[in-house]
Amino acid sequence: MFYSASELSEFLRRIGFNVDVTQITSGKLLGSIKIASSCNLSFLSIDTNQGLQFHGEYNPKLTTIAMETCANREFSMIQGENLPQKCIAGYGTNKGSVFYSVSPGSSMSFILAPSILFQGMMHQISGDRILNTIHNSN
Repeated sequence: MFYSASELSEFLRRIGFNVDVTQITSGKLLGSIKIASSCNLSFLSIDTNQGLQFHGEYNPKLTTIAMETCANREFSMIQGENLPQKCIAGYGTNKGSVFYSVSPGSSMSFILAPSILFQGMMHQISGDRILNTIHNSN
């Protein structure tokens, strides 16, 4: 459980993400974090009852695939653009910074894979076609 944006920031730093988290809606913050690992993949889930903004440095050693689920889309944005419902995001491999926000009641799910492993698997499957799409997306 986390009860403040700074607690969530600290947890994320411990797992390799240098991000600042700010609460952007008023009220008492109550959130939960779950993490599981298998082979070279980690799965992270963050639930929050308040709107949060994440800003910081992207970890180039990890490729992150993210999905947020929430009926309220008011604050759900990536790089300042509205995030459609059921959108998969966060997978661009050439990112330098992280800037996104989530709405109250959000549940975020992340798959974290070592970038070298992820890019190697994508190259084996489709050559440069998928890698070029990933490099130029999101």
